[in-house]
Amino acid sequence: MDEFGISTCLVGIGEAGESRLAEGFEDRESDAEMVPDSEIDADTRYVSTGEKVETAEFASVDLVVVTGDVSDDDSVETAAHIGDSCDSDAVSVAVVTGEPEQGELQRSTQVFGTVVVIETEQWIQELLTDLFTLFSQPMMLHTDYVRINENLKQGSVASVCRATGDRENLPDVVENCSGTGDVLMGYAEVGSEFIVGDAEELEELLGDERVVGGQATLNDDTGVRLTLLKEGSY
Repeated sequence: MDEFGISTCLVGIGEAGESRLAEGFEDRESDAEMVPDSEIDADTRYVSTGEKVETAEFASVDLVVVTGDVSDDDSVETAAHIGDSCDSDAVSVAVVTGEPEQGELQRSTQVFGTVVVIETEQWIQELLTDLFTLFSQPMMLHTDYVRINENLKQGSVASVCRATGDRENLPDVVENCSGTGDVLMGYAEVGSEFIVGDAEELEELLGDERVVGGQATLNDDTGVRLTLLKEGSY
């Protein structure tokens, strides 16, 4: 795909997954100096619930993100077939809606590195954009990709914490983005006035949880939007 030469795929399962594929990624163009080099061009694949997935279908893909609704019949089992077909070295993430039963959740975590259950459609689109941007574009913040890779490969069930603010109140933004569980991945979208000193302050505030990438793409020059994917329970 892009700068890093990795292959990526967004897979939509069932009606909900098809709808999210149609929505696409967030438009994050900006006049700021550090912006995405190009639009996200991840491969996309629609899989209907119950559709057969070949064993080697996704074996050569480095990042596979599956999205759908666990309420759709056979969606969990269909997603599991996709997870099973991923290479053991790949990063695989399921971003779903609905209320999975414990058995369905356990089945999903057996085949995906990280499972995220989100009910807010806007947050789903934002997280999907974060994931593919993070793995395909240069970041203005120090980003430990090795650690993020390992985190997402063994994240189990995760939750999303999200906070907005401005660069003059970074402590409040970080505090408002608190929650239990270790940080698996973070993404900060900021305005053009965000400087190196701000980046260093953000990293210091996050401390040992410094696994955040980010770019200056907000139209609000002083704005900051911090999203943290945190390991948790469901």
